[in-house]
Amino acid sequence: MVFSTKMREPMIQTEIEGEFYRYMGGIIKGEGGVLIQIGGMPDHVHIVLKLRPIHRLSDMMQKIKGRSSKWINE
Repeated sequence: MVFSTKMREPMIQTEIEGEFYRYMGGIIKGEGGVLIQIGGMPDHVHIVLKLRPIHRLSDMMQKIKGRSSKWINE
């Protein structure tokens, strides 16, 4: 899964990226997925994860993007 920040603005700064990626990993785990790898650049994120058959990728992506956006803006 790859997604960018709003308007590709460089929101993911080096100082917060570790905590930010851990937060997204927690969302994935909380939803029953397994984080394999996460990383990215200041304007986008790459995530490799395992999902159970009950999950839809679009729903998981919406949850990760929505919650992480709220976290980074607070």
